[in-house]
Amino acid sequence: MGVVGEERPKGDGPLVITAFNQKGGIGKTTTSVNLAMCLAAFGKRVVLVDLDSQGNATSSVGVTSTARKGAYELITGTASLTEASRPTRFQGLALCGSSDELAGVDVELAHRPDSQYQLRKAVHAEQDEFDFIVIDCPPALGMLPVNALVASDVALMPVVPQPLAHDGLHKAWRHIHRIRENLNRDLLIDGILITFASNDTLALDEAAAIRREFGRHVLPMQVPFDTEVVTASKHDVPVVIYAPECAAAQAYLQLTQHFLAVTESRRRRVPIIARSPGDGRTPIPRVAVVRPDLTEAMTTLRTWREGQKIPQAGTASPPLPQPPDTAFPDAADAIGWVAARAETPREIHWTRVWLAGGGLLASLLAAAWGLGAFG
Repeated sequence: MGVVGEERPKGDGPLVITAFNQKGGIGKTTTSVNLAMCLAAFGKRVVLVDLDSQGNATSSVGVTSTARKGAYELITGTASLTEASRPTRFQGLALCGSSDELAGVDVELAHRPDSQYQLRKAVHAEQDEFDFIVIDCPPALGMLPVNALVASDVALMPVVPQPLAHDGLHKAWRHIHRIRENLNRDLLIDGILITFASNDTLALDEAAAIRREFGRHVLPMQVPFDTEVVTASKHDVPVVIYAPECAAAQAYLQLTQHFLAVTESRRRRVPIIARSPGDGRTPIPRVAVVRPDLTEAMTTLRTWREGQKIPQAGTASPPLPQPPDTAFPDAADAIGWVAARAETPREIHWTRVWLAGGGLLASLLAAAWGLGAFG
């Protein structure tokens, strides 16, 4: 990275984008799903590959039934990308879905020669079926994320502006660079996407620190904290479908415009990121590619929304009732955490215990004497 006139790889075939970060809870799956949905809304042929055994990306596009073939068959080489994918209810978007078998695929792939190249072989075998391949990874550096990054053109790294997530970003950054140096020289980190952004002082400070440290690799747009994202997930639809006008949805549309510009730069064989000569620190502006207009994509998203049986955004989802003070919140209703109220220890009155016990013993003795007297 960082050479003058750095160019994208050859522009044939789909652009493969992998959303990766070792830290969980940073909006990685949300980003993958909404990016894939927006690309389809722009008229692109997109396949969303869900490599996480939890299957959240799969359910987020409204797919609940398990297909005969999916991501497990794709990465183990028993199905092609076309065979392992199925259409969704959204035109232009296909899904290569998750399954429970992905949880143990690390062990299965570890014994294969060139196991880190399994997904790359599958992706490169089909150059004309899709315009974009968006891969959602589990939040750990195992064989699945390694395969995804080796197969990818672009690594997209969502991060929350919080201290622990900031620290995790450095670790993920080092791992991606190792993969780039040893397994995929064409991998471009483009780039770091700040999610759950807010006006909280700590969040602002962390976001500023991330931008200082990673510079041009941090994308100009950021995804704000938005309750519509959570509400949309309850209806198993991406936020760009549930509430396309909300702040988070608009940020994902801007992200999509960025990657469409990347694709155009790649097709034209022109540098998309370069550094000026001299100190090597001053970035040359990105190639002047006109971003596609949002009007048609917004129309498509609104049309898709009308076809879903979901309540109107922001009106038909009343706030959840607060549980009684004596109740424990249900884990299924908690968002990323489970709360439990500490019980206050009850005071034991030992005098009352002894009196009650003595009275019971006296009653038993009297009963026994009476039975003996009448026997």
